[in-house]
Amino acid sequence: LSRGLGDVYKRQAVNIAGSLLIGLFYSLSERLDLSFELRLFLTVGFCGGFTTFSTLANDGLSLLKGGFYGIFAFYTLASMILGLLAVLGGGYLGEHLKQ
Repeated sequence: LSRGLGDVYKRQAVNIAGSLLIGLFYSLSERLDLSFELRLFLTVGFCGGFTTFSTLANDGLSLLKGGFYGIFAFYTLASMILGLLAVLGGGYLGEHLKQ
């Protein structure tokens, strides 16, 4: 697993980027009055395919099975905190982009 540890953090970066996009898409869809269907496509469809909770869970399980308890705790907490901050940041960007 230690050889694949870099892949875990790469997937974490993708999940955080997807969280940023979700915040941005929600904010822009409200501001631009996009249809509910388009909002779903952008957030659930596009971002849902781009990021997955199941990958986060599987990575966490792999870390636990490998005995990487500290890395597991850091990875899980960092994923949740950074993901939430990214959604907030994306929402902020969407609110402040010029039309």
